[in-house]
Order: sequence, then structure tokens, then C-alpha cells
Amino acid sequence: MLTPEEIAGRDFLVSLRGYDRDEVRTFLRRVAEEAGDARARTAELEQQVERLGAERAAALADRPEALPASIEAAAIFAEIGQETQRILEAAQEAGAHIRHKARMDADRELHAARAEAGQVINDSRRRREDAERILAELREARVSLAEELRAVGRALDATLESLSPREPAGSGEDPRGMPQGADTDTPQPPETEAPPPPGTETPPVPETEKRQEAEAPPDRVEQAEDAEVAGATPPSDLPVVTAVDDDRGEGMVRVIRTRAVTPGTAVEAEPSGDGEGDASDPHALRDAALALLHPKLVRTVKRGLQEVHNFALDRVRRAKGQA
Repeated sequence: MLTPEEIAGRDFLVSLRGYDRDEVRTFLRRVAEEAGDARARTAELEQQVERLGAERAAALADRPEALPASIEAAAIFAEIGQETQRILEAAQEAGAHIRHKARMDADRELHAARAEAGQVINDSRRRREDAERILAELREARVSLAEELRAVGRALDATLESLSPREPAGSGEDPRGMPQGADTDTPQPPETEAPPPPGTETPPVPETEKRQEAEAPPDRVEQAEDAEVAGATPPSDLPVVTAVDDDRGEGMVRVIRTRAVTPGTAVEAEPSGDGEGDASDPHALRDAALALLHPKLVRTVKRGLQEVHNFALDRVRRAKGQA
């Protein structure tokens, strides 16, 4: 049987989200006090029982008729002792239940904390793997685009080299009629549109057209540029080169190169100011070859860069959304 001191001084395990220790300690003190009072009362009653027993024995010796009263007092004392025993047993059961529930709550909280920590670690590992995979894909896309650009550049260089004339040894002029050593890289001033003659009025542009032109989305502008490039026709004095539907422009380069080096291909050059014309002018051949290649190449490079840009932005948005 527990003593009041053992009940009051009982220690319990500390757990997260468990019972209030002060409240448990107060309850145990109250149970200990009640147990102490019950024990003291039991001892007092036992003393009274002994005293009454002695008195009864003395009374029985004098008056045998007092025996029923003493038997009733003994029954009352026995009932009080049983009630005290029940109180002590209830206090012990309450303490055991509190300990068991506190231990179960601590185990449950610990298990939940471990599961949550494992989930956080797994999510972090998965996000890191996704980020590494996205970076690898971006690097591969960058390398692929660089290779495509280099391939287009090599094809252009090869085409220009095959179309360029062979300069005779010791010639002091290049095929364009310029002396050697002249600065051919000097940029020429851009052609400007001649101003309208005085006295003519330029019709004003409506505000709605200006607003629509300013608010036109990039995709519509791009479609308009594609339509202009597709609908543009080369000058009548240049050889017609059929465009090949190839995203990289390699098929077009091959067609241009084939037509440029095929014997018998004649291109009429524009007559010069002095009335003399050269039907096999290499610069005319080059201009004719690049007439359709340049817009197609520009559109191909812009489309490739736009795809890489969109791909990178999409990956970055996904990574931010997951984070």
C-alpha cells in the first residue's frame, strides 16, 4: 500500500502536449492528504475499537446484556475501514491511468514528429533532384542551340566562300572594281526616304490605327513579319530560289549552294550607269542566294531563342512553385 508521502512525491515522464504538471501535482497532494486523513482516522478508529473492545470485555463481565451494542459498533468500524481501503485503491488507479495516458501521448507525438521530419527531408531531396535535372536540361538545350548556330554559321561561310570569285594574282582591284587596301568595312550611311515636295500635305494617321499598332501583341507582329517574308518575291532580275521547309535552314543552304555552283546558271545584273552589264557578277549571285536565306535564318534563330527562353522561364516558375 502506498503511503501519503509516496503519492505526493510521485514523478512522471515529461512529454510534449501532455498533462499540466502543476495540476497533476495538486491532485496528487489532495489524494495524499485524503489518504493521510483516512489513515489517521483508521488508526484513531482502531484505537477506539481497541478501547471499546476493552470496555466491552469489562462490561460483559459485569452485564452480559450489553453484547448486541458492541457488535453493532464493530460492524460500523469495519465498514469505515473498507471505505478507506476503496479510497486508497481509487487513488492508485487514478495515478496509474494518468501515467499510462501521458506515456501514450508522448509516444504519439514523437511518432508524428518523426514522420513529419521524414516527409520534409524527402520533399527537400525531391526538390533538389528536380532543380538539378532542370539545370541539366537547360545546359543541354544551350549546347544544342549553340551547335545549331555554329552549323548555320559554317553553312553560310561555306556558301559565301563558294560564291566569292577567285581573285587573279597581282590584281590591284577586287571584283567590285575597288582598289586593294580600300576600307571595305566602312559602313555606308542608311538610305533615307526623300522628303515630300513642299506644298504637299501628308494625310494624318487616325488615332485608332496608332493605338492598334502600339497595342499589337508580339505574336501578331511576328505572324505579320512571317507573312511579309513568305509573300515577298525576289526582283525579276534575280534567280528564283525555292525555299525548303527546314527549321534549321540547312535544306535552303543546300539548294542555294547547288543552284549557285550549277553551270549555266545565269543571273542578269542591273545595268550600270555606263550601260555595261555583267551577267556572271558574283555579288549578284550572292545577293540572289541570300535574298530568301537571310529572312529565313533570322526567323529560325529568333524562334530557337524564344523556345529556349520560354523553356527556361517555365522551369524557373515550376521550381518556384514547388519551393
